[in-house]
Amino acid sequence: MSGRRVESLQTLWQSLHALCTAWRGHSSQMASSYGLSGPQFAVFMALAAGQPMTMGQIGAQSDLPTSSLTALVDRLAELQLVRRETHLVDRRAIRVHLTEEGRGLAERVLADTLRATAQITAGIEDSQIDRTSAAIEDLLTGYRHYAARTGRGQALPATRRAAVPGDPDDEDRPERHPDRRTHVTGSSDRTD
Repeated sequence: MSGRRVESLQTLWQSLHALCTAWRGHSSQMASSYGLSGPQFAVFMALAAGQPMTMGQIGAQSDLPTSSLTALVDRLAELQLVRRETHLVDRRAIRVHLTEEGRGLAERVLADTLRATAQITAGIEDSQIDRTSAAIEDLLTGYRHYAARTGRGQALPATRRAAVPGDPDDEDRPERHPDRRTHVTGSSDRTD
């Protein structure tokens, strides 16, 4: 590896570490402002996408151990943010839904998140934001492949890429992202 490459990778690692640390702090403050713990907020945000989920799906999306989910969902149910329902097809499975109050909170959280993101990215061109988002997607894909190949690291929740209007099933086609240097597709990368 060239010296320049090593320097670039070190800078990338330091930047990502700083960003993750800042984001964890911001998320913790945001959770607290809504009266939720960090883990409760992670479960709530997994459900905020709008689709009911099983406990296993919530665990995969929130990166929390399934052994802790029952208590977290119980607390969110006590706060009337979620409700449980028996799965229509598999009666053994329980699906967790946002309540009307939960959907209202999800809308407020999304609005607050968008406002904060707009402030953080003020002065950055939309094209640079798009390139940064694409690069982060590529980094996440690379990480998933690295973790699967080496057994190191942890599973990551699926990201939510924007759907292409009228063509939701082939959003991952490389020609949809001509500015990306690499693009890996596969069923494990799909979010739908």
